[in-house]
Amino acid sequence: MAFAGLWECRREPEAGDIMQTFTITTGPPNKLVAPIHNRIPVILPRDAWCRWLGEDEAGVDDLNGMLRPFPAELKRAYPLAKRVGSVRNNEPDLLAPLAA
Repeated sequence: MAFAGLWECRREPEAGDIMQTFTITTGPPNKLVAPIHNRIPVILPRDAWCRWLGEDEAGVDDLNGMLRPFPAELKRAYPLAKRVGSVRNNEPDLLAPLAA
């Protein structure tokens, strides 16, 4: 799985330090995620990776066309413990589905 993202490397004008930034691109949710959240990371299908990364030629329309919700039928959702919402928690059992 690969998320669509953007990165930049630039020199800070005042200090002259090199700054590297990165962001994950989000978009509208698919039908699976819509009841949970109002946006979702853009997940790129494998055949789009090289075009997104600039390894293969892609026009603006092609790139914009990749910014769509990932098909809901290819993902699944299940309830997790509320502890998953805090970066202070990092135990493997956070990913264990809760009993329905």
